[in-house]
Amino acid sequence: MALLNKDSGPLSHLERLNIQLSIEQYVDRFIVYMSLYFIPDADQSKTEKKLQTSFEEFLFNVGYYPISESVLKNGRLDTLAVNQNQVFLFEIKQFDLGRTKEGVKDLKKKLRGAQIQSSIYSERLRSFPRLSNHIFFLLFTNEKVILKDNINRVPKDNLVFVFKVITLNTNHPWSVFEEIMIDVNDLLNTK
Repeated sequence: MALLNKDSGPLSHLERLNIQLSIEQYVDRFIVYMSLYFIPDADQSKTEKKLQTSFEEFLFNVGYYPISESVLKNGRLDTLAVNQNQVFLFEIKQFDLGRTKEGVKDLKKKLRGAQIQSSIYSERLRSFPRLSNHIFFLLFTNEKVILKDNINRVPKDNLVFVFKVITLNTNHPWSVFEEIMIDVNDLLNTK
């Protein structure tokens, strides 16, 4: 079944590409939205779930249907974003949002674990024909996490892992002095 443009018939290759890539544009808009309008909750319990809910509300408002906390055998995926053309898998992690002081080792362990989890989920959902091979990791943090060489995509096992960092600092941006450099390519491709 071909997608149709209401004015000119079937969609061109470029139009189909724009539709498929629009999810990343929405994720980037969400990052800007959170950096401008995030107000920390005094109650720090279940912070990751609250941030996930904010993300899912944003997705819904831009035309995606978010499916949250789906159970697959022994695991629970964070969010599936569904539209009429594709399904995208999101893993949401938080790092040092004030509840506990986490270090770089903790962050790397979380990201490796998220990659393993999402690879398993993707494999289990492979029979779903609209599932994208792009898996997004959203890292919410109050630290300045920098991706080495600005590389935020890592191909591995016929999947593409896309890393997005959302810095939620309760202070002014200029008060963040320490940078944490993460090489996501090395992280996912080293045992």
